[in-house]
Amino acid sequence: MDEDRYIDEWARIFSRKVRAGTMSDFYIGGYLTTPEKYYSFPRPDPYNKFRIEQYRKAVKAAGDSIYIIPTAGSIYEYTVRGVGDENVCRYAYTNPKFLEDVFRDSTFYTIEVGKQFIEEGAEVLFIFEDYAYRHGPFLHPQLWRKFVFPRLKEAVDAFHKRGAFVLVHSDGNILPLMDMIVEAGVDGIHSLEPAAGIDIKVVKEKWGDKLCLIGNIDVANLLPYGSVEEVVEEVKRTINAAAPGGGYILSSCSTPTDMCKPENWAAQLETGKKYGRYRR
Repeated sequence: MDEDRYIDEWARIFSRKVRAGTMSDFYIGGYLTTPEKYYSFPRPDPYNKFRIEQYRKAVKAAGDSIYIIPTAGSIYEYTVRGVGDENVCRYAYTNPKFLEDVFRDSTFYTIEVGKQFIEEGAEVLFIFEDYAYRHGPFLHPQLWRKFVFPRLKEAVDAFHKRGAFVLVHSDGNILPLMDMIVEAGVDGIHSLEPAAGIDIKVVKEKWGDKLCLIGNIDVANLLPYGSVEEVVEEVKRTINAAAPGGGYILSSCSTPTDMCKPENWAAQLETGKKYGRYRR
């Protein structure tokens, strides 16, 4: 668009200006603000060999040390960011047919990419989303059930049919959506963001027998600003709340930012290894 801004394959507009807390380019809005723009914009190619090549490189580099879980795609976040959050909320009422097309397209992409990863040997897939702010979902749960739930279930069913497990990532307060995520057949949920009011103990009690729980170690405050001692105590508390009976994977609640202290990240890993092993 200019020296600072560009549009990616999902039609998300990014700025190259560095923001506090991250060295990554910064999302500033969607380009596909009207149906006319959307239908004339080329869809991302799920068969682009680059995607599978990157997965192969990651698996080779990891060897037996790290288990690689590829991201098949995004039914909600990537495409919503291309259209714009406010526009999606508006079109849910003014042009629902258009919105159904948007989610149908992103689901097709996600399924087709995921099928290729499974053929390459992937046993678990991530669907990478962002369903909520800290105070609650972007879409009202009734709208989420209408537009997102059927597509999420379609993708999960497609991957289960091929023998793969499905994990979903979403930051924010997703508690109003959890029953539908379970109903869609999702096997595991990541983030469980504590800054969004997610109490891992409550989640364990309500959904721990239905979902693998992943995350809940805070990247907004604890890992950037806490002490090593505070990280150790929080990791131990989280393990004690979420691990009994199985079904918990220790993880930061989201991607660690450049502000996270390396010593805190190391403390999280070492504490997990020390206190987080299940007895055989």
